Amino acid sequence: MKAQDLAHAIVDYALHTGRPVSNMILQILMFFCALSHYKQGLGRLIDDEAFEAWDYTPVIREIYIEFSIFGASRIIKRFDNTVPLPSHLQLTLDKWLPRGPWELAGRVHIANGAWQRSYNRTPKNIIPESYIQEEALTYDI
Repeated sequence: MKAQDLAHAIVDYALHTGRPVSNMILQILMFFCALSHYKQGLGRLIDDEAFEAWDYTPVIREIYIEFSIFGASRIIKRFDNTVPLPSHLQLTLDKWLPRGPWELAGRVHIANGAWQRSYNRTPKNIIPESYIQEEALTYDI
């Protein structure tokens, strides 16, 4: 799946459920969806971009740039996305959408998780896909 398709699908899903997300929350939810996809034994979810370990969360740079016009505010733009979200990703979103940003960030910062293993203040390191897969197989999402 393309990163932009996933991002648009998450934004639309969040708006549909009455829980619009900020850019930071969107990035975390995309990461959790990637973990969930591995957890289901389905391999790599996002096939055109890589997560980078930024200060607070894994980030896909192009998606961050696209939604940066919203700042820290909730994203209210609808995309009428035509790419369906598989049920396991919907379940992941249903689990995490009601939670606050710091609880989500706390889950991202789990000891020996993909973000924690990759984070370095500068430069923004790519999170190896193998780290994401290992985290998905080791920790509950």
